[in-house]
Amino acid sequence: MDTHTPYRRAPLPGIDEPIPLSDAAALFGFTSDFLRQLALKGRLRAVRRTHLWLTTRRWVQAYLRSRSRKNIPIRYRGRRS
Repeated sequence: MDTHTPYRRAPLPGIDEPIPLSDAAALFGFTSDFLRQLALKGRLRAVRRTHLWLTTRRWVQAYLRSRSRKNIPIRYRGRRS
């Protein structure tokens, strides 16, 4: 009898379900430190519950849309930070 169970991915959380920044970082390819910095600067919507920062997939997607080139003033396009 084979006791090996196949690897199953956990289902994606709902778009408005609160998730820790570490999970959001894994979903969207960022580091949790980077998302925490964005939350502290007010660029990413997130809430802090005791020691844990929470965000939602919708809020991360809103941040990603805000980064699009059309949302950057023309005078700042092409600048390197």
